[in-house]
Amino acid sequence: MRLKSACLSIALAILPAATAWAADAAPAAKPSLQEEFNKASEAAENGQCGTALEIFNRLAVDPRVKPGTLSYAAIAVRRGNCLVSDGEFEEGSEQIHKGLPILVAAGPDFTFDVMRAEDSLGRAAAQAFDHDAAIIHYRKALALVQGAPRAQILVHLAQVTAFDGGTVPLDYANEALGVVQSIPKASKESLAIAYTTRGRIYLNQGQIKEATADFRKAVDLAGGLTLSKVSINDVAIRSDLAQAQLLAGKRDEARLTLAYTGAGRIEKSRFTPGRAMPVPECGQEFGLRPEDSAIVEFSIDDDGHVLSAQTIYSRGNYRTAATFARAALDWSWQPEQIAKVPAFFRALTRVEMRCSNSGAGMPGIVAPLFHRMDEWASPIIQSSGFPNLENSRLYRSREQLHQFGASRETAGDARGAAAAFALAALADGRAIQSRVDEIDHAMALLEGAKGNPQALNSLRVMREVIALAMSASKTKDPRSSAANRFLSLADMPDIAGDALAQATVRLLAAERLSSKAGAEQKVELYQRVADDARLGEGHPLRQVALLYLANIAAAQGHLQDAQGFFQRTGLTEQQCSVIGAAPALRSSRADSSDYPLEALHMGFEGWVKLEFDISADGKTANTRALLAYPPFVFVDAASGMARDFRYATSYRPSGGSACAAQSEVVNFVNP
Repeated sequence: MRLKSACLSIALAILPAATAWAADAAPAAKPSLQEEFNKASEAAENGQCGTALEIFNRLAVDPRVKPGTLSYAAIAVRRGNCLVSDGEFEEGSEQIHKGLPILVAAGPDFTFDVMRAEDSLGRAAAQAFDHDAAIIHYRKALALVQGAPRAQILVHLAQVTAFDGGTVPLDYANEALGVVQSIPKASKESLAIAYTTRGRIYLNQGQIKEATADFRKAVDLAGGLTLSKVSINDVAIRSDLAQAQLLAGKRDEARLTLAYTGAGRIEKSRFTPGRAMPVPECGQEFGLRPEDSAIVEFSIDDDGHVLSAQTIYSRGNYRTAATFARAALDWSWQPEQIAKVPAFFRALTRVEMRCSNSGAGMPGIVAPLFHRMDEWASPIIQSSGFPNLENSRLYRSREQLHQFGASRETAGDARGAAAAFALAALADGRAIQSRVDEIDHAMALLEGAKGNPQALNSLRVMREVIALAMSASKTKDPRSSAANRFLSLADMPDIAGDALAQATVRLLAAERLSSKAGAEQKVELYQRVADDARLGEGHPLRQVALLYLANIAAAQGHLQDAQGFFQRTGLTEQQCSVIGAAPALRSSRADSSDYPLEALHMGFEGWVKLEFDISADGKTANTRALLAYPPFVFVDAASGMARDFRYATSYRPSGGSACAAQSEVVNFVNP
């Protein structure tokens, strides 16, 4: 603490104009800039960033603090650190970038502040799933520090590389543990975090015995399995141990350990599925296989939206883990629904997740448009000097792209800047304002430079998709509102002259129209896309439209028309069944005997979202669990129940699958 205050005293004292102004003009009773700064820094150091930010925010607009000075830089960086600590990652990163170059240029007196800033930037990048950027920032921070402070940065590096395989993540984790063990009177909590970090790497590398041993040590350091004075960290560590026990085949031990997390045992309230819980599609678009799975940990805000998410365990690489975590960021609950769940459990919840086969390997509606954008923009930024980092296509860094775009704009390269900003928006799957801002900026640059019209259209559609996702929770009838906005966009002259953009928007509109009130309009939109010769035979969007038309015709009993639409797609019957109208459930045959006895005796409640195919005779097949809460407690029971589900019979030319990837939620409620 004293070291940082001393460094910042230098930052303020070497600026005579600002310091003299404060001395001459400030009343004696009013704290000086230095006193205010020290007070804010002390509050931040003590974990009181709310108090610190109030002071830093005042200092940031104080006329005595001149932009470009060391005092300005020191305030901006420390303010940014606090914002990152409070979860305001984008604003925090922006503040840090304002001051960091000045502190770096000021020399070794500011080494500690530079280290803290790089660590904060690493945390912000990791939160945005910018794998490469996070590693770059953490390594810069690590190079600036020796001794005990290295432990936290090493833990962060171990976490961001945990799914990369090889020895590197374990090297980071082992060094972090060694540093903590070397600290005299190191806290048990610090040791538990170090063991947990290494245990998770062992877990993801399939070294279950070693993972279990580390998690047991962490649990013991945290006080063992008790129900008194349980913290969020205790819940996380116990959940890790339960996962390792399950993978080791010790199911009874796993359930017992899980009971001490409180998951599935919330008094006076049940944690029920949210109003929107999409999972990623299996296939090439996300690089996921049906056998891939993950345990995702997330927190939920008071308004029902997910605040943060991270993958704890995954059968896959970093891209797989990041894709599952990104999906959770799009989940939401009704505010009144989530208000019934205690804040403690909303702060840390875990589910088991798998990808969906509902796309059968086909691209999503917007995928061809986004692919066209990537094909236009990627060669431009590469030719403009964008660094070709290892795995950059998999872990393309949004931060790096944004900074590159800013540098190209400064250099007068509007086209290169627009391409970088567009790819920065593509690199993040969240519905957030900063993506809209990046798209608006890219569009302005392209329009000013009279750039590629198709790129502009892709950006217009992308912007609308993100903006509608952002406003969905605030709109009375979000689906109808979205359909109308997409229909208006489809009629814009620029969009109408671009076959791919117009077809994309029409399908997005049809998706959101009511199956009853908007039935005729849906058919008209699908027909227009199916017959749009500008797209070419076999185009994915024409196939999607034809599949919808086939299923609508079949549902109306027009079997010959349905067969004709099927044949025009050029797809197999299995692929056609994916987008079929789901047959009605006739009987579940569920009764109390389906409740797992061990879960019943231990008081567990929960739910499983299943996915399965429905054959033409109404029976189910190929059952998979997409989501399960708590993880691994009810999956087997729910899958067994699905075998007894019976649906209405359906027409298929060969009598094969009537509906692929149908989903149902099975709830397990203690009587």
